[in-house]
Amino acid sequence: MSSTSAVSTPQDQIDQLMRQTAEEANIELQHDLAAKNLDAVASLSPQEKIGEEDGKLAERLRALRPAS
Repeated sequence: MSSTSAVSTPQDQIDQLMRQTAEEANIELQHDLAAKNLDAVASLSPQEKIGEEDGKLAERLRALRPAS
């Protein structure tokens, strides 16, 4: 059987390790997304847009298929 164990690590050590890892990977680490202004983030497309894209793709596919 397998056994598990839990360890309590101080939050400041976790944060420091995450910052270090992010720096090594050359990425920007952002905490607390709820407090950030996310207006610049694109919202999900409405279903009409997806349906319109599907229609255009189906049209292009029909044009590529040989007439039978």
